[in-house]
Amino acid sequence: NERAWTKGPLQAEIDPLDLEPEDVITSFDYLMEKEALIVGTSNGLLLLHNVDGKETEVVGRVEGGVKCISPSPDGDLLGVTTGLGQLLVMTHDWDLLYETALEDQPDGVDVREPKFPSGEMFGSPITWRGDGKYFATLSEVLNSSSKRLKVWERDGGAVHASSEPKELMGSILDWMPSGAKIAAVCDRKAQNEGPSIVFFERNGLERSSFLIGEPIDATVELLKWNCSSDLLAAVVRCGNYDSVKIWFFSNNHWYLKHEMKYSRKDGVRFMWDPTKSQQLICWSLDGQVTVYKFFWVTAVTDESNAL
Repeated sequence: NERAWTKGPLQAEIDPLDLEPEDVITSFDYLMEKEALIVGTSNGLLLLHNVDGKETEVVGRVEGGVKCISPSPDGDLLGVTTGLGQLLVMTHDWDLLYETALEDQPDGVDVREPKFPSGEMFGSPITWRGDGKYFATLSEVLNSSSKRLKVWERDGGAVHASSEPKELMGSILDWMPSGAKIAAVCDRKAQNEGPSIVFFERNGLERSSFLIGEPIDATVELLKWNCSSDLLAAVVRCGNYDSVKIWFFSNNHWYLKHEMKYSRKDGVRFMWDPTKSQQLICWSLDGQVTVYKFFWVTAVTDESNAL
């Protein structure tokens, strides 16, 4: 596995958004159909920002603040999770199709109390299956440090499946584009181990997992499949540095194929190219953008065994 790469500075254009006092952006995504950013805030504003026209429109407001925004693969629907533990699904014209609680609440619990514990404003992720027929969420179990994965049906918002509560790390959740697995991160401090990547099936059952091979205090900040579902990349925070790791699955085992290390102050993040399965785009807080182009190298031994 080798790489060819190009590197260059990013000339950033700053578009200020007029927010309410003490309001902050908590989630955003790009809507291809509208060629605009959809932005959510801690006060619950849903803003549509046209990048070219530099115009911003308030298209909605949700109680409890926005935690996550995720458009469906076809762009027809928009999923939103809120600080009140609610799931909203609306059309691209902002009509609400349905709203439901991420977790059942017992009698006497005030669902109007925002759930941003200890200042945490990010969380409750949504990830869609490649064909858009199902989506999955990750939510906190009441009176527990555990989290639960739920799979929902696009049409009507019925719960299709639910996992057992598990010590899952952060707000990391990504559905393999081919639909076979949903990837999350398990916190294994209780076992005196570093984090593991865990895979769930659509029925909510845990399918498999593997340790990422890092110390107990390491954290996974980001986890994404490539478009062909054969490579899985993550940003892992490890003490004095961050690393972008890439794994490949073969012979019932996950192999670390490549690793790029960055200074923690770089705040590295990445995205896979949406159509080129072996191209990874990384960027840092100082505006540096690096495009990694990977290709396979096969070695053969004297006994004609491929390595």
